[in-house]
Amino acid sequence: MLLYLGFSGKVVLDDNGNRLPIYRLYGKSDGAENDRISLVTIETNGNNTAWKPQYTDEYTTVWKNWGGRRPRSRPICDFDGSACPVPFMQQYLGIVIAVAIIGCGLICGALGLIYYVYRVKQNEKAKLDHQWQIPFMTLQKPKEKVQKNTFSDFEWCSQDFW
Repeated sequence: MLLYLGFSGKVVLDDNGNRLPIYRLYGKSDGAENDRISLVTIETNGNNTAWKPQYTDEYTTVWKNWGGRRPRSRPICDFDGSACPVPFMQQYLGIVIAVAIIGCGLICGALGLIYYVYRVKQNEKAKLDHQWQIPFMTLQKPKEKVQKNTFSDFEWCSQDFW
């Protein structure tokens, strides 16, 4: 078995000169463009495969970009999207429309009631005003008094006195 360090890393050749594959799984450490770390090394030797983790705590290295948690083994929407939760508006569209119509009806009814009460008050005020007002067309000029040429009692007294 021959072992040497090549351009891509460790190279292992068996007794027949066949290269034994070594796979590495890389990840980003801090999100920099060229910053990568080796997370796992997989070495094979014939029918034997060895999985060698290169980390101590998987939650702080491997799943660092996932908030320190492993992702779900089965996505929320399943792999084909068939298990996605139905959006609220799609699931309860009929109820939402009914509530909106009833709400608009109640608002319109309240506005109509307010307008009706306002008109009733206006009509009541107009009726009260109409009771004491006299239309101009119904007014008549009073008859004039005819003056008599008689002296009043005061005038008679004053003439006798002088």
